[in-house]
Amino acid sequence: LTPPLKVFDVGANNGGFPLLLKSLGYELGKTVCVEMNPNTFVRLRFNVESNLRDGCVFYNAAVCGVARDLELELGTGGTGDTIYQVGEPRKGGRAYTIRGMTFDDIYAGAFGDGLVDVCKIDIEGAEYEVFAAGHNASVARCRYVVIEIHEGEGRDPERVVRTLQALGFVALSGNDGARESVYGFKNTALV
Repeated sequence: LTPPLKVFDVGANNGGFPLLLKSLGYELGKTVCVEMNPNTFVRLRFNVESNLRDGCVFYNAAVCGVARDLELELGTGGTGDTIYQVGEPRKGGRAYTIRGMTFDDIYAGAFGDGLVDVCKIDIEGAEYEVFAAGHNASVARCRYVVIEIHEGEGRDPERVVRTLQALGFVALSGNDGARESVYGFKNTALV
């Protein structure tokens, strides 16, 4: 990859992914971070702006298959925040209306028709909705994708893998976990 890298962090949490890239010695250019929990978003913005300074764009939104407002009860933030509320609300939870945006809408707003060097996707199960809805064609403008794919009842990680393969990606690695798997993909048309 030729620096400075363009990074798209979808499900950014506190900003660990771009900060890891920087700590590994990569020069970062435009860095776009998307985080749905407003409380986590504040920490994300502080962490990334404090350490990367320039070229950062932030979206306080949820990535979904179809753009819509989401009524969610969210706590102070955690790695398991999801657009699908399961079980009891989180401790200290509060009701929020979160803007749901498609992958393509965020990509177009942040990068236009440009290319992204590295895209990380960690959206706690919403990857199935995103890759089934058809508003994900711009992922084909990413050179590399690192994605966490959640498993469980009614979830077939191979569906997401096949969709990425149809967009021109080949799997570089996969790490099967008990509830999720992490995959790395390379876009053969761009790399």
